[in-house]
Amino acid sequence: MVNTQQMADNLTVVGKIVKALPTYITPNGYEVQQIIIKQSMNKYPNLIAVYVYGDLIDKFGEGADVMAYISIEAKLSKNHESYINAIKAWKMIPF
Repeated sequence: MVNTQQMADNLTVVGKIVKALPTYITPNGYEVQQIIIKQSMNKYPNLIAVYVYGDLIDKFGEGADVMAYISIEAKLSKNHESYINAIKAWKMIPF
């Protein structure tokens, strides 16, 4: 039997941080930073935008090779006409 919780806990993005955007405060008072990771483990690397919070902010700078453990959450868009995916890192380690 497939353990779906274990699968969800093991979603990762591996690559180099190519851009770290400025931090900002959400309406709920959380400090957030968006980083862009260029995947290194795929035949055709993609850029992945990942949100980081709390202790992960500024922990790794541009140029760092990381493994980001992620969760993906659908959120209603600002115009309330569609959904967008938010990719959030809950753990990052050097890779």
